[in-house]
Amino acid sequence: MTIKIFKNISLALYTTFQIGGRAKYFFIAKTIEQLMEAVSRSKQNKIKYFILGGGSNLLISDRGFSGLVIKLDIRGYKLRESRLIAGAGLSLSRLVQLAGKNNLTGLEWAVGIPGTIGGAIRGNAGAFGQAIGQIVDKVIILNPRGVVKRWSAAKCRFTYRDSIFKSNKKLIILEVEFRFKRGRGTSVRQQMKEFLRQRRHQPKQPSAGCVFKNPAIASRQRLNLIAQYPDLANKINPKGLIPAAWLIDQCGLRGRKSGDAKISLEHANFIVNSGRAQAKDVKKLIALIKKMVYNKFNIKLQEEIEIV
Repeated sequence: MTIKIFKNISLALYTTFQIGGRAKYFFIAKTIEQLMEAVSRSKQNKIKYFILGGGSNLLISDRGFSGLVIKLDIRGYKLRESRLIAGAGLSLSRLVQLAGKNNLTGLEWAVGIPGTIGGAIRGNAGAFGQAIGQIVDKVIILNPRGVVKRWSAAKCRFTYRDSIFKSNKKLIILEVEFRFKRGRGTSVRQQMKEFLRQRRHQPKQPSAGCVFKNPAIASRQRLNLIAQYPDLANKINPKGLIPAAWLIDQCGLRGRKSGDAKISLEHANFIVNSGRAQAKDVKKLIALIKKMVYNKFNIKLQEEIEIV
């Protein structure tokens, strides 16, 4: 198979942050066969590779990537009653649209979230107390030996904003089989409208989404915080996670800038690109947030975005 690999491509063009240096080599894989060929060629030439999805939840270094960036663009899908099989490169928004159109319920919360299915699976994307791993039945992957495998959801080890694919980057998601429940079309669409309404307060400027995971802390520390800040009781989710945005807010960091990177005024857990921000600017704000939250609350924030 002959594939055309490009050189010296700006990665800022392929991320929602609109930040990032250049890839030494760049290839867009539209089929599983093309992906396998690109990975194989990379290994043969001893060149490191990075799999790029929709570019959300991602901060790429100003130095770029010195190996091969493979953009996964496998977008095919098949609908079988209440099951939907989709390529990892299909956008999450398109999946939400397909589910709603076919009266399938379970993904309404994802309306308005950018990125691809592969990226959503990798980070077990979620919102409003739900996560995509809850509706996954099977994941088709390419393992490090170049063999295609069909994995159950249990094998993917989905946890809060995490999966086996985050710790083992040599596992490449190819396709995902979702299991939905049948719903009433009007009810599904109404829920989507409501979730979309709640997202109106998120910033419109380029960003990578929420920068930090919502931390889980010991019950005693949580009770002590609620005693100090009674309004926090209504903000903690059912799993006991404290909103990272609330912690950042309490440190008075909204609007803080480094270069053209800024902690959003609309949502404190977003860092936005207000012009020509660089990765180094974003990293400075990340370090500042982590330091101030730890000093004030003795809580260590963990990044939700991937830094490359």
